[in-house]
Amino acid sequence: MSEQAPAQRIGFIGLGIMGQAMAANVLKKGYALSIYNRTAGKPEAPRICGAAECASPAGVADASDIIILMLTGPEAVEAVLHGDRGLLAGD
Repeated sequence: MSEQAPAQRIGFIGLGIMGQAMAANVLKKGYALSIYNRTAGKPEAPRICGAAECASPAGVADASDIIILMLTGPEAVEAVLHGDRGLLAGD
């Protein structure tokens, strides 16, 4: 009996040392993964593994059923949620 990839689409925001490892594990389990990092150029490892890089947190929200944040502190969370094209910007 073959195992099918999970249907839920996962979004991951924050690709530091811990975030990259966690995002890679999400991909290993077969989930479709969309990623965003506040520091441009950091998500090399997950992108190589097949993640879709988004231009903004709002892009991750549009592409995901579940979103995981791995951020440095309250200021980063505030920026990702409420900043320009943030997760809660909505259409």
